[in-house]
Amino acid sequence: MSLVPSLTKSQKERHHELIRKYCADAFGTCENTSIELIGNGREKGVYEVNRPNQTLVATAASKNPEDRLLEEYNVLTELYEAVPNRFPRPFGHYRPEAAETLGDLLVMERLQHEDLNKFKRNNSASSGFRRELSHTLGYAITEVIEESNRYMSDPHDGNIMVQDNEDSINLKFCDAIQFLSGSYETGIYSLLDRSERPESYRFIKDFRDGARKYFMEEQDLDSYEA
Repeated sequence: MSLVPSLTKSQKERHHELIRKYCADAFGTCENTSIELIGNGREKGVYEVNRPNQTLVATAASKNPEDRLLEEYNVLTELYEAVPNRFPRPFGHYRPEAAETLGDLLVMERLQHEDLNKFKRNNSASSGFRRELSHTLGYAITEVIEESNRYMSDPHDGNIMVQDNEDSINLKFCDAIQFLSGSYETGIYSLLDRSERPESYRFIKDFRDGARKYFMEEQDLDSYEA
């Protein structure tokens, strides 16, 4: 997978201006507000916004201020309503009068999880982490498909958020716009793609067992090969 380019200085400056305008409109002031870049994707930058007694995550359009985030907000709302334990809570979509130059904003819960990219860099995973991750992904992706009729079309490390609790993995997903309407089979194969989720095909028995666990009964999953 190609690397996502970092945000430019002008993009980050525009995002800061947009976030400050949001805070002023929503709360009446930007005083005592800190803004920290915590990640970026192909289309947006993600910032932690801290105000007294409140923490938000604001997702700003990155490359093109004309790009809209309303569709992503709507999809995230749909996913959160269907499977609230797997996604950050959406707080709102903001598009100011100066949107043509500033872009718009998706405001959502600041998860305490780390994406797998950061987790691998910053943590020493517990023994058996890859096997447990495969099992948890099988369960979680099945849960999302069954409850929302959407599957994870781009299951790379930056879109999977984890907390390793030693005996279990607390897993959530982000980047809601890449959850597409599709079949259970399509969703399963998206995680068995060797280029994206190697633990799912390496520990395919654990992956299948995770999917079966969601159904709480035996399923004919043995035909799903990597």
